[in-house]
Amino acid sequence: MPRILLYISISIFMCQCTTSRITGTWKGTDIHPEHYKNILVLAIIHGPDSSLREIMEKHMVNQLTAHGCRAVSACSYYGQGAFVSLPADSIKKILQRDSINVVLTIDLRDKSREIYDVTEKVLFSLYPFRENDFWMYYAAMNEYHPFYGDYKEHTAWFWKSNIYDVTSGALVYAVQTASFDPLSREDLSSGYARIIVKNIIRNNILQPHKYPGN
Repeated sequence: MPRILLYISISIFMCQCTTSRITGTWKGTDIHPEHYKNILVLAIIHGPDSSLREIMEKHMVNQLTAHGCRAVSACSYYGQGAFVSLPADSIKKILQRDSINVVLTIDLRDKSREIYDVTEKVLFSLYPFRENDFWMYYAAMNEYHPFYGDYKEHTAWFWKSNIYDVTSGALVYAVQTASFDPLSREDLSSGYARIIVKNIIRNNILQPHKYPGN
């Protein structure tokens, strides 16, 4: 095969297999990975893409489990919209009752179809006001609806995931991601979960734990 055709084939393969990329991360200083044994994955997605909640949570749980972490999906464990109308104190009591140590959120911040360079599109801060506390953050995000732009050339999804310590409510980790032209919802959610969990483990935010029977 001519070298130029080989390069083209590799480029096409990479474009098809890599739809998500991390565009920024933030890490707190008061982190206790040894205590983060039970993780709740909570997708906060409004509007026409709200049906993605369950599949995004499922793939994130699968990736965490594959890396030796214990995680549950909010949709599967508590049901769709279980926390929407509850005050912060009630949510905290429920999570502590169920021995949840940390919450990993998945937020769809923006979706558009256009031509642009991901390095030039800055949509949100990694550590904005009200996100350093889970209870204030969750209430705010339930009122937030992302802007859906004009349809042009490429479909882009802009995500943010945070990890909160349930006991303190403090933000310990944040990562923003851009996903481009996923082949399917399965491709989008599995690719997102894969790069997020890999980054989380690499940054020692969560640690694999050994459980009887695992």
